[in-house]
Amino acid sequence: MSSAEIMYLDHDQIPAYVESQAALGRDRVSVLQEIAALRKDVTLLSVADDKNTFLAKIKAAINSAKE
Repeated sequence: MSSAEIMYLDHDQIPAYVESQAALGRDRVSVLQEIAALRKDVTLLSVADDKNTFLAKIKAAINSAKE
């Protein structure tokens, strides 16, 4: 799938896309990172984030959604 096609995926389609890429041998994390890099409406959160980093990502996502 091209970058332009990824941009037009509905949010409901993203999990199926990730799984289809995993079935082709791609790492799920890298697929999710690619999607997040291309789209402003997708933000990756990590369990490894400390509280301040987590809150900063949430705030940035909310501000991005308002634009």
